[in-house]
Amino acid sequence: MSIKKLFSICILVTVAAFLFIQTVYAQDPSYDPSKFTTGTITVDGNPCKPTGKGGDAYLNSLKNRDIAPASYDSVSFSDIMNKWEKGFPAGKGSSHYRLGKKSLWKIGQRENVTGYEYKGISVEGYIIAIKGQGAEACNCGAKDFHDYHIWLNETPLPQPAPKKPDKSKSMVAEISPRTIKAHPNWNANAIQHLAKQGSRIRISGWVTWDEEHPEQIGIERATLWEIHPIHKIEVWSNGKWNEL
Repeated sequence: MSIKKLFSICILVTVAAFLFIQTVYAQDPSYDPSKFTTGTITVDGNPCKPTGKGGDAYLNSLKNRDIAPASYDSVSFSDIMNKWEKGFPAGKGSSHYRLGKKSLWKIGQRENVTGYEYKGISVEGYIIAIKGQGAEACNCGAKDFHDYHIWLNETPLPQPAPKKPDKSKSMVAEISPRTIKAHPNWNANAIQHLAKQGSRIRISGWVTWDEEHPEQIGIERATLWEIHPIHKIEVWSNGKWNEL
């Protein structure tokens, strides 16, 4: 076999391998969530990349978008619950990661979910609970550098407020530790107070499909769609929206 022919075969094999890798690993080449992060930060004295440490690196990058969207689309709570697509893969383990050889995600599904996730949205409702979370892959496993879950509901807490509110019809919105320093009023006590007094709230941030928690549907949430991370919390007061 001539050197020229051998070279041509090598080129074809390389191109085919590249196309295969693009098919298996590409989320949506038109969208890169890492462009909306401030990059690597120091957590507990160690570098923490936007891709986090462990778990689904692409999902971690979505959750670490600490640069706010340029704008927010107003979306109703009911539309998210009733009209947004729900058939994306969900579950634990690498088969449910967005990328990788074992991923159950099809190219069309990745492209469709990106159609939601590249947007910033604003959703109105009522906070019914807030809770600090434990160590997570997106935060490089740090215990003290953690997210806060906010449960947003279409209706306010009943009065008197129950100790354990019904979260089964709520959606989760999350405060990232990457953004909380810029918002000193986003503390658990202040937000819990808004929940107890039944204040109408508008939460704005990035859309994320969190495929890791399907077991929570109907118990801790009604959907895997999240606002994650949150970039703005507003309270309706005196006839206008006021930032918290």
